[in-house]
Amino acid sequence: MIITPFRMVAAFAVSAAVASAMVPEIVYSGIPWRLPADSVRARLQAQGFAFSREDREHDLIFTRGDGTEAKVAFQDGRLVGIDVADPVRGAAVNERFRALVDSFTAAVGTPDTAGEWSAFWHKGLSDLEMYISFDGAVRHVEIGWTGPGAHDEWARRNEALRDSDDLAYPALPATYTRVGGRSLAVVAVDTSLLRRGAGGIIRGRFRIGYPRSVGPADDEFDSAEYEMDFDCAQGKTRLVSRTVRLRGEVRHHDTHENLPWESPRPDGHYVRGLDAVCRAASVLRSAR
Repeated sequence: MIITPFRMVAAFAVSAAVASAMVPEIVYSGIPWRLPADSVRARLQAQGFAFSREDREHDLIFTRGDGTEAKVAFQDGRLVGIDVADPVRGAAVNERFRALVDSFTAAVGTPDTAGEWSAFWHKGLSDLEMYISFDGAVRHVEIGWTGPGAHDEWARRNEALRDSDDLAYPALPATYTRVGGRSLAVVAVDTSLLRRGAGGIIRGRFRIGYPRSVGPADDEFDSAEYEMDFDCAQGKTRLVSRTVRLRGEVRHHDTHENLPWESPRPDGHYVRGLDAVCRAASVLRSAR
């Protein structure tokens, strides 16, 4: 079986307000990002997939005669991600995984991270992951691609399923799009403020949101917004302003001028913002 590698030439934020600032070129196996659902269905069927079913989220699931299963995720009826379950099972899984990693590496470059059972590529706001999955006792290779808007869509779905608002993340302004995040924190970039200055320095704004308030009991917050300068090449940051909120109300706001450049701590907000803003700036025309 041959799986056509993902082609991740450029990626973009999902907000329609900034659509004109984007370069459209994210393609999976000839199927471009944001393609309408009916067109995605037609293109997969042309590649030998047969429509199997629609799940409760209205994503489409297709199967192929060789046992491959593809699940196609949509946001507002348009493509934002595809998951492919490889049919190879048993002792052949490890060899299959290594062969697929080699194939994708030849197509899209060296993985950003790689392990014995996983490999990840990050290109702008697109993510490609390949890993050996354990579905009960059955091992197989899983390939997942997500484009911009996927994190926002998953957040919307998760929040819609909650019985209460106790674990809901703070709402994002319209110009923000989620870039990623851990289970208890999400990172989003403001696509309306993303400018490249002298020497390639990026001026950008990012936001960290939590489903529950954090910090000391007398100074809690659930979101922190930072405007910063980013030296993506050197991995350095410089704070311009910070706004901390709790349930939408500003708790603190401070501004700074000409602070020294710093190398951010590996586990702090600044390093998450550096990664998120630099990824977004690599593909948005507004940052050129």
